[in-house]
Amino acid sequence: MSFDNVIVAVGGFGRYQRRIYLLLCIPPMFAAFHSMSGVFLAAQPSFRCLSPGENPENATFDLPPNISAAAFPWDNDTESWSKCEMYDLDIQDQTEDVRPSLSPTGAPVVKCDSFLYDKSIFKNTITSEFNLICNRAWLRALADSLLVVGMMAGAMVFGGLADRYGRKPIICLCAVIQLTGALLASVAPEIFSFMIFRSIVTSTENGLLVITVVSALEMLVSEKRLLAGIGIQIFYSFGYISVALFAYFIRDWRFLQAALAVPSFGLLTYWWLIPESARWLFSNGRREEAKEILLKASSENGIKSSHNHLDDILNEICTINKPSESEKTSVVQLFKYPNLRRKTILLSINWFVITSAYYGLSWNSGNLGGDLYLNFALVALVELPGHMLPYFTMDRWGRKIMLCGCMFLAGVVLLLAQFVPSHMIWPKVLLTMLGKFAITAAYDVIIIFAAEQYPTVLRNTGVGACATYATIGAILAPYVNYSSVVWNSLPFVIFGTAAIMAGVLALRLPETLNQILPDTIEDGERFGSPNYSEQCAHYKTRSDETKSLQENEKI
Repeated sequence: MSFDNVIVAVGGFGRYQRRIYLLLCIPPMFAAFHSMSGVFLAAQPSFRCLSPGENPENATFDLPPNISAAAFPWDNDTESWSKCEMYDLDIQDQTEDVRPSLSPTGAPVVKCDSFLYDKSIFKNTITSEFNLICNRAWLRALADSLLVVGMMAGAMVFGGLADRYGRKPIICLCAVIQLTGALLASVAPEIFSFMIFRSIVTSTENGLLVITVVSALEMLVSEKRLLAGIGIQIFYSFGYISVALFAYFIRDWRFLQAALAVPSFGLLTYWWLIPESARWLFSNGRREEAKEILLKASSENGIKSSHNHLDDILNEICTINKPSESEKTSVVQLFKYPNLRRKTILLSINWFVITSAYYGLSWNSGNLGGDLYLNFALVALVELPGHMLPYFTMDRWGRKIMLCGCMFLAGVVLLLAQFVPSHMIWPKVLLTMLGKFAITAAYDVIIIFAAEQYPTVLRNTGVGACATYATIGAILAPYVNYSSVVWNSLPFVIFGTAAIMAGVLALRLPETLNQILPDTIEDGERFGSPNYSEQCAHYKTRSDETKSLQENEKI
């Protein structure tokens, strides 16, 4: 038998599993608060130079054209009055060598050292408070890069810790770090401390997302794994959408940051609300603790079980034993064994392409014009149909065909976008949104597909490693978008070509639909082979027999 038979024996997707699953959906939603809130925290309001004689407390932001013409030079690039330079009207008698540019009256042009911001939309952002504009605008880009670096580090660190010390303590650790870092970020006195605290906060995103998905998959039988993965992604999107609501009512970045941190207090109760993964406990030789959790599950689900009955089932699981020294959790293990190495490389490449395209398309399509809050919500809402597609298809068509199909669809529509004339805005926007729809669906598929590929003893390590390598794609995405200065459609060509190539490589991955999750490294190496598939069919027969017995007992 396999551990999936044990899950069936204690009630499958009963009341106990549903309750724990809903609790596991909440941390990713809170993680989305912090990873997506930067759009509003660092929003750049309209600004202009503050003239020496102006008082920032009562100065009028909009100036008449004649005053603007007298105070600011014309910027040909933006076709407006310069926002970073002004005429120094107090200096009229300087020599020619210190006057790089002169007004018609002979006043030199100087860099502005103080600014006035339009507060009609944002009361205060980190951009306006720390003056991250003009020659300091690069600090905003640095903040975004450090944000992604934090996500990358967290995916690797917390995934490995979860395989070594358990799922529950690391979820609680991530909650503490997220709450502490978010509150400290809200009181950051300058930009560099804000960057550090925000990077610490976002380091927990992949930790919470990956570990909760893995915990849900390990708790459920194979036919419910799809529901587990897609449901958690939908909750993440709800968190994404909720950021717009928080930001709409809270226009000061410090209060917004603090408000987004408050819900994380609820995660501190998870030490008492959620159990450790029984599958992880059993795979690590802690059988008595696993049995206690399984007995509690069967009792809440209304299934009559006893210690002796569970002992009989667990003793039949010959493939699950206490891991040997060779099964110590480590990233090295992923590359030590041929099958695990091949799967890790293929999954990492696909996840890398998905992540780079997802962030690249999100950032490239965000400048739609109009209301920022509405646009942000719409960009988030377009992900919901992307989440629903895998839900209705993965259990029918399989994980591999869905991953490859979504990658091919994304690649084709993005390559088609290059043929749309530049003046035809809406066709290009629609193709971009269709590409993001396909990439969102591919992301849902790969996180479930990857979790099902790895054995229990390395599941979080493997998924965390793939997510870590994939985060490099998010770091490179802005540079791919920047390639549009060479050719306007080059980003679409790069993302589209990469998606098709990754989809072709994904064809070499074994299908996981209706397969028993591997538990040991030996299982992981045999996973995908004909012998392993035959064993899965045998285990499924035993599961059906167990279900029949349960139904007869209820009758």
